[in-house]
Amino acid sequence: MPTYFLQKIQAINKCQVTFFTHQRQPLTIRSNADALDYEGLEIRILQTVSKLINFKIVYLESLNESESFFGSKWINRERISSYDTTWTHYKDAIAWFVPREREVPRWKSIIKVFVPIIWTFLVLSYVTTSLTFWLIGNCCREHRKEHKCYSGIVGILMNTLRILLSSSVYVQPRAGIAQIFFIIWVIFCLIISSAYQSFLIGYLTNPGYLPSIQNTKDLLDSGINIGIFKRNIVLSLEKLPNPEIEQVLSSYSLCDSDNMTHCLDRMSYVNDFALLGGRVGFEFKAYVNYTHNGKTLFVPFHENLVEGHLSFFFQKGHLLLERFSVTIMRLQSAGMIDRWVVEIRLKYGKWFNKDLDEKDFNVLSMSHVQGAFYLLLIGIILSTVSFLLEVLTSYCNKCR
Repeated sequence: MPTYFLQKIQAINKCQVTFFTHQRQPLTIRSNADALDYEGLEIRILQTVSKLINFKIVYLESLNESESFFGSKWINRERISSYDTTWTHYKDAIAWFVPREREVPRWKSIIKVFVPIIWTFLVLSYVTTSLTFWLIGNCCREHRKEHKCYSGIVGILMNTLRILLSSSVYVQPRAGIAQIFFIIWVIFCLIISSAYQSFLIGYLTNPGYLPSIQNTKDLLDSGINIGIFKRNIVLSLEKLPNPEIEQVLSSYSLCDSDNMTHCLDRMSYVNDFALLGGRVGFEFKAYVNYTHNGKTLFVPFHENLVEGHLSFFFQKGHLLLERFSVTIMRLQSAGMIDRWVVEIRLKYGKWFNKDLDEKDFNVLSMSHVQGAFYLLLIGIILSTVSFLLEVLTSYCNKCR
């Protein structure tokens, strides 16, 4: 329609314009289950155009009787052939959603401070130091005056371990060369202990995460069940010449409106399910309904499988088409659409756009120090077994 004619349509005096839509969060959110009352990004765009042209919005439950329809509708060849489209107002994508990577068990924080090669080096240092103390205490000319704690193998092992654990020993070696080596071992243990304690608090509060699923290959290798949202996504995937997609299509389950909650619950809490669906909608569901400690229980891949643009669709030759497109372009240029997206996200999901790692504090709880209690329990069990063995050995010797 020519631009000069559009200027004559300033208002249509509260005339009714009929629309068909359905809930597709966060673009269209049904705020009243008993009535056709909506909120969302596309609703705000529609209401803005309605105020500019002064028409009345009427929602119908029948697509065929409506002048326009919307609700996270992608522009595709079939729709363009039957309807006119406005300027695109938002971008969506089809992406994989998988369970969030699980935290490393808290008890592993005690051993995760050092990499395996450092633990190996510490064990070798402990064995070598104990052997050196034994050689000094038994082969030196001054071995006769050396204390039994530095000449007997059991005493040497216990004293060397005490120093490594930053514990005190009740006696020092007497031989001069043993005293020098003792000081060197104390300094070495002090450095190792300081480094260990410095990093330990960080691992106790943030132990890290186990390896997560990053791409389609990892997803197929993981063996978890796969679901696809809506039949039209399946039809879109069938057009992609990809062997991984063919493997997905051979073993998927359909997650529609009837069992969607079950699929999301299974992915969030059982962690044996992955879902292919719209990025915008499922990210919104994750932040609103599936969070724990401010983090979503399922996350999307970084890469999208298919991308598309959203639009309002009108009957061919509709008079309001150009006015809608011009208004949408102006809203985008003014940054209003981005602002509305942020407002809607914060209204329904309080954890949107928050960096928890930098702004929140962690309070130490029993779960953070469970590794220490595991070690205490192991020590009690070993000491009890050792005590019983000593009693049993003493009893057997008396019986002989």
